[in-house]
Amino acid sequence: KENMKLFGGFVGDEPADYSVNVRNPLAHPSVLDGQYQNRVLHQTIDFEQASVVDGFMLTRGQAETGAGAYLMSNTNLSKCRIVNNIVTGEGSAVVTAVHDTLKQLIVENNEGTGVNAESSHLIHCTVVKNNGYGIHLLGNTMLDFTYLCNSIIWGNTLHNLHFTSAMAQDYPPVQNCAIENQLVNGENNIILSSDNGNESGPHFINPTDSVGVVANLGDWHTDSSSVCVNAGAELSDLYGIHTDLTGQPRLQNEKADIGALESPYNGE
Repeated sequence: KENMKLFGGFVGDEPADYSVNVRNPLAHPSVLDGQYQNRVLHQTIDFEQASVVDGFMLTRGQAETGAGAYLMSNTNLSKCRIVNNIVTGEGSAVVTAVHDTLKQLIVENNEGTGVNAESSHLIHCTVVKNNGYGIHLLGNTMLDFTYLCNSIIWGNTLHNLHFTSAMAQDYPPVQNCAIENQLVNGENNIILSSDNGNESGPHFINPTDSVGVVANLGDWHTDSSSVCVNAGAELSDLYGIHTDLTGQPRLQNEKADIGALESPYNGE
């Protein structure tokens, strides 16, 4: 629905003056379950006024593309965990279109590519262990390109970051991202080792062992030795990102971490 704000991740006994910024959707998930029958979240028309979907687990969707979330335009999807969805075609778990914004998402262990994005913004996302590309950036002109910042892309079976056109690869709007075994043009990007515990690995607390659908979900926090800690660009005012997916303050040590989850470490 257009111009709507839909929030999940509540305990159920919050006071009237409770701030939605301090919710912890990981600890208190509001689950939207497709039961492997349909897409979980499906936008069928373009929106002129933006809508917000914030704080949900989108799981067990099944479709040729957009099994977890199929977005048309002007939707802000934030603080969501998109996991265990099955793509039956050549699409992805999440599909975006013009002026969509994805903020602080964990897109993990989906059967298929994690995200197909065009003319959108992906900020502070963790895209891991998908059985396909991590993020497929669509578009053939500068106006079509997606802005990608402060995100981790790791452990996916194909290219972690894949470009439709050579122009997008030469001039990608990619900044302060940590990408496995892939050097990407842009500012302050980090090449991650495929070995989680390597000096240049992401150092996730408890990553899943396999790609695609899993029974037990991972813990995608990073430990104190991660190169992702305190390595993000400052975007709190521009995108309204002041707390992470668990309600923790983003700027705990002067700079934000890369990825969907903030750590208490300072990166030293």
